[in-house]
Amino acid sequence: MKLIFKLVMVAVVVVVLAEGSAHYFLQSEIVAAVAKRDPSAEDVSAGVEFPMLWQLAAHGSVPRVTVSARHVNLSTLTADKVTAVARGVHMNMVGSLADRQADVTRIDRIDLTVTFTDKEASALLPPGNSFVFGAGTVTIKGLATSITGRFQLEPPARIVFAVEGLKIPGFPSLPAISIPVRPLASCVQGIRLTPGYLMITCVETNPTTTDFLPHR
Repeated sequence: MKLIFKLVMVAVVVVVLAEGSAHYFLQSEIVAAVAKRDPSAEDVSAGVEFPMLWQLAAHGSVPRVTVSARHVNLSTLTADKVTAVARGVHMNMVGSLADRQADVTRIDRIDLTVTFTDKEASALLPPGNSFVFGAGTVTIKGLATSITGRFQLEPPARIVFAVEGLKIPGFPSLPAISIPVRPLASCVQGIRLTPGYLMITCVETNPTTTDFLPHR
């Protein structure tokens, strides 16, 4: 009986160590891949849902991977923070082990949340003008005047400034916010304004890329 107990304990320790090592490997490789694609990104982190190994063995995929980074370069703008929740992350385990890097072959669904500060978004405006984000509102401050309105979403993925029933004197050519990197170039489903921040969301099923975070 004692021998069986010892064998069970040894097996448990081996499983726990293997699971921990696999988590560390996958998370480290995802962080390294994100940092390689966008060297300017900061505070890159990755989290993999437990348990992982038996899901890989049974289904060839990890149910959920969460990746986030700060100061992500999105070509026309720099995002304060980007968070991706990937579900159904399929992997080539043989290739991953042989090459010592995470070989992601497909992602079933990805939920992106991208946050911009009003200072970062102001880079789209002419010199001397700036955005000020409030709770559901956005104010454009110019050199001699300011006006408050809101952002509205125009399909497929343009965020435009609008003031109900008014033309905007002093601001004849306001740029729309659009992000020319996939999937955000065609996937913005929600926008939210809070004091100092603009948050946009995108949910994409069967994305055409295996990148966890958008990048230029």
